[in-house]
Amino acid sequence: MGRLAASLVRYWLADKAVESGALTVLDSVLRDNPDQEDLYHMAIAAFLRITDSDVAKSDKWINVVVKTLVWVVSRENTSSPLIPVLEELNIISEMDAMKGQLAESELPDHLLRIIQHNTDLLAKESEGSDGHGTQDAEECIKTASDLLLSLLVGEGSMETLYGGGEGAVFKQCVQWMTSEVDSLKVLAALSVGNFARSDAHCRQLVDSGIVESLLTLLKVTLVEGKDVNFTLQHAVLSSLRNLAIPTSNKGRLLELGVMAAVLELKHTEVMAVTFKLLGVLRMLIDGQESAATTLGQDKDFLNCLVDWCAVEEHAGVKGEATRCMSWLIKNSRTSQVMRNVVRAEGMQHLVSMGTSEHLVMQNEALVALNLVAATVLGEAAVSLKEAGLTDMVLTILKKGDAQPELLCNTLTLVRSLATADILKQDLMGSGAMDVIRLLSTEHAHQGVKDAATAALAALEEEVNR
Repeated sequence: MGRLAASLVRYWLADKAVESGALTVLDSVLRDNPDQEDLYHMAIAAFLRITDSDVAKSDKWINVVVKTLVWVVSRENTSSPLIPVLEELNIISEMDAMKGQLAESELPDHLLRIIQHNTDLLAKESEGSDGHGTQDAEECIKTASDLLLSLLVGEGSMETLYGGGEGAVFKQCVQWMTSEVDSLKVLAALSVGNFARSDAHCRQLVDSGIVESLLTLLKVTLVEGKDVNFTLQHAVLSSLRNLAIPTSNKGRLLELGVMAAVLELKHTEVMAVTFKLLGVLRMLIDGQESAATTLGQDKDFLNCLVDWCAVEEHAGVKGEATRCMSWLIKNSRTSQVMRNVVRAEGMQHLVSMGTSEHLVMQNEALVALNLVAATVLGEAAVSLKEAGLTDMVLTILKKGDAQPELLCNTLTLVRSLATADILKQDLMGSGAMDVIRLLSTEHAHQGVKDAATAALAALEEEVNR
C-alpha cells in the first residue's frame, strides 16, 4: 500500500511539474549546458521522470516532449542516457497520432546513424575490452532498431520512410542486407517485410531484386558448421511471405526458386520458423496449380505437414499447416495430390479443421473435403470414416447459427458421401436425414433449403437403390 501511495504521489507531482512548465525549463537547461556532463545527465533523468505522466503525453505537451528527446538523440552516439531516451521515444511511437510525426522528423536519420556507429564500434572492440562499452553499444543498437521498426508498423509512417523506394531508411536497409553483421541483416529483413505491405510496394521490391538478396541471406543461414541464425531465418521468411501475396508476384517468386529455397528449412525444430515457412508456401501456391501440384507430390514435405497439423504446443503452426493442406488440394485439383494427402493420413486433420472456431478455416476444410469426396472418395472413404467425418457434418448441420455458406458446403459434401456405402451407413445411423429434412423446410435461407433438399434426395436415392 505504501508503494502504491508513493507511486500516486510521484505521478501527481509529475503532472504538477509539467503543468508548471518544468518541461520547458529542463529543455533550456539541456540546450544551454550540453558540455556540463553531470548537470546534463541530471536534466535528462529529471525530464524522463516527468514525461512518464498522463499530462506530458497530452496534446498540449507531447510535441514539447518529442522535440526535446529528438534533440538529445541528435547529439548522442553511445551513452547510458541515450538508451532510456530511445525507450521513451519507443513508448511515444506506439501512439498512432505520433508515428507520422516522428517519421517526418530527423529521428529516423539519427537512428540510422546510431545503429551504424555502434555496429562499427563493436567491430573495433579489442579482445581485452572490459565489456562495458560493448554492452552499451549493443543496447543502443537494439533499442534504436526497435524504435525504427515501431515507426515502420504505422501505415503512414512506413510510406514516409519508404519514400517511393527513395527514402533514406529504405535505402540503408537494402545496403544492410549485404552486411557482415547479423543484427543489421535481421533489421534489414524485418524492415523489408514492413515495407512489403502493399501490392504496389511488393511489385516494386521484386523488380528491384530484393528477393535475390533475401534468398542469399537465407542461404547463409544454412551453411554447415555455422550456428544457425533462426532470428534471421524468421525475418527473411516474413518478408518473402508478404512479397508472395500479390498475384503478379507469385510466378516471379516461383521462377526465382523461392519454394525450393524455403523447403530447405522444412526439418527445422524451431516452430516460429516453421510457422513462417508454411505462410510462404501457402501464399506461393495460391492460384498456382503447377506449384501446388509440385508441392503436393513432395512426400517428405507432406509427412512433415501432417506432423505439423498435430502440433499442440504451437497453435499457429497447427492452424497454418492444416490451411496449407487444404490449399494444396484446392489449388492443385489433381487426384494424385489428393491421394498423397490421404495416404499421408491427412484426412483426420481436415476433418478436425471443419469444426474450427474460425469460419474461414471451416470453409477451407469443407472445400478441400468436397474436392476429395468428388474425386477420390473410393480411396478416402475409410480414412474419412475413421476421422469422424459424420460427426463433423452433424455438428455443423445442427449448429443454429451456422453461416449459410458453411451449411451449403456441408450439404454438398453429404451428396458426395451418399455414394460411399461405408459413409452412407454412418450418415443414416446418425440421424442426419432428420436434421437435413428440417433444414429443407424451415431454414430462413433459400440457398440452404435448396441444398438440403438436394442432399436429402441424394440420400433417399441411395437408400432406395
